[in-house]
Amino acid sequence: MNARRLILAALLCLLSAADRLSADAIFDFTYISTRNAAYNNKAHLMNTGIQVQPGDLLRFSGTGTIHVGGPYYIWSNFVMGLISPLPNTELMRNYQGVNTNYTAAAIPLAGESVLFLQQRTSLDDHRDLLHSVVVPSAGFVYLGIFDNFFADNTGQFQFQITRTIAPEPATALLLLVSGLALIRRRTK
Repeated sequence: MNARRLILAALLCLLSAADRLSADAIFDFTYISTRNAAYNNKAHLMNTGIQVQPGDLLRFSGTGTIHVGGPYYIWSNFVMGLISPLPNTELMRNYQGVNTNYTAAAIPLAGESVLFLQQRTSLDDHRDLLHSVVVPSAGFVYLGIFDNFFADNTGQFQFQITRTIAPEPATALLLLVSGLALIRRRTK
């Protein structure tokens, strides 16, 4: 009788841990670039409202365009992600650029980390954003672009963000212990 109860408890633990491991949350987020020219030559990052922990998996799918003046349009691969413990609606950050700024990342402050940087080969490199990344630090997810003149911007990006929560250490330990107990009972 005790063996049956132990096996049942172990199975319940396994099932609850499996549910925890496969729990995904899907978020829709629209990024509209600021038109405030006071932020020129900065990365303008908006808070998605998604709070994450280290080890969480984020998958980004995005499309859309922002017209940044003149003949130039930025498609949704022209973006950057940042994790910050600050719950602000938006952040302004300096950015580092490579290859005439076609590849750039926000420069994080203390306690922040770069989630991903945009990958663009030229101003004519128009692709949707498809990206997966493991979260390096705790905080809120910010998405943004940089521009040297924000006042003439129009347009928006639409993102779908899927967060898979990393298992808590206690969940993994419980899964291991219950699995070992189950195996031990079966071998007897």
